[in-house]
Amino acid sequence: MNVAFVVIEWNVDPVIFQFASLSVKWYGLMYSLALISCYSLGYYFFKRAKLPQHQLMNLCLLLFVSGLIGARLGQIIFYEPSYFINHPTEIFKIWKGGLASHGAFLGMTFTWWLYTKKHRTFNFWWGMDKLAIMGALTVCLMRLGNLMNSEILGKATNVSWAFVFIRRDLVPRHPVVLYEALAYFSYFLLFLYIDNRYPKLNSGTICFLFLVLLVPTRMCLETFKADASFTQFLSIPLVLIGIGIAWMRFGKVEQ
Repeated sequence: MNVAFVVIEWNVDPVIFQFASLSVKWYGLMYSLALISCYSLGYYFFKRAKLPQHQLMNLCLLLFVSGLIGARLGQIIFYEPSYFINHPTEIFKIWKGGLASHGAFLGMTFTWWLYTKKHRTFNFWWGMDKLAIMGALTVCLMRLGNLMNSEILGKATNVSWAFVFIRRDLVPRHPVVLYEALAYFSYFLLFLYIDNRYPKLNSGTICFLFLVLLVPTRMCLETFKADASFTQFLSIPLVLIGIGIAWMRFGKVEQ
């Protein structure tokens, strides 16, 4: 490959290993790590708040299923409606990919709201803060999975850290999924620090920070993607929701 600058050639096999018909893939590993990490964080949060541990597993399953359904519906509605209308049987083939984080956020938020209505032991905003912490780590791991799959390509560039995704093309590109993974992990550490350092902080603060810091960061990084103009607009309502949370939680003086 004839280029005038140094690039990083990326040619990782998406499959870690295969035994007979069983294959273990990097994306699946990242997804599993996200689930295990979120459950572990949930256990820690429940224990610290002295909440009933026996409800944790059921709650995790509910949030997982609602997030998965929401993510799939988000992909169908926001990204590929015409494709799924013409190929309805593809809707259920989630193993082929196609999960939208915006839909996952909405699905999990709605499910958590219903759960707190039924189980008054739990505070809605307390849970939203914890979901924000876990969400930052989850999207970080998902982006690492995208990196291992050589997907979500960045724009062509001549920066010295450009990646050439051999499995896709020979064009030096911004490793935008790596940018995102590093940014989201930084926010995860920040949110976790705030949660531990300031335990008496008003519930809803970390959720607010997630929406007004992490989401705009994603919007900015979208500009480095080869084709992501529409997804930027999907993030705007989330930012507005974050501003609304700040007004509801901190902008009113209690009587």
